[in-house]
Amino acid sequence: MSHPAVSAARALVGVPFRPHGRDPETGLDCLGLVIHVAAALGVRACVPAYSLNGDQRALEAGLIAHGLAVLPAAAALPGDVLLLAVDAERRHLAIRTPGGAIHAHARLGRVVEHRLPPAWADALIAAYRFPEQISTCPGIAPGA
Repeated sequence: MSHPAVSAARALVGVPFRPHGRDPETGLDCLGLVIHVAAALGVRACVPAYSLNGDQRALEAGLIAHGLAVLPAAAALPGDVLLLAVDAERRHLAIRTPGGAIHAHARLGRVVEHRLPPAWADALIAAYRFPEQISTCPGIAPGA
């Protein structure tokens, strides 16, 4: 049986890639993918102030604020969020699957699922696990 986060991410495979995309109808980027997976799990996520340009502190703080647990990168399981250092300047998010990952692939122009390329093993810098219970945006009551 597939992890609910993997199932939710697989439902988005084929959605167009769009920088800063948050709507599957018009396109998603890597954070948009994670936000929609979170919503499918009942986690109401806000878009944190973040930068994927090498300093992931604000992004990580936003993930933690929404109840995601920080894991050692090597401990990632299917359904966990992966944070990758694409290069010295850029960061990327993906959802771990049993055989690889699902992510918004800019060059292919869509959300894809594939095996983890060997280079990603070295690029994986952190992992996060979705909470078991619903979290909310800071300052917004549950169910609002």
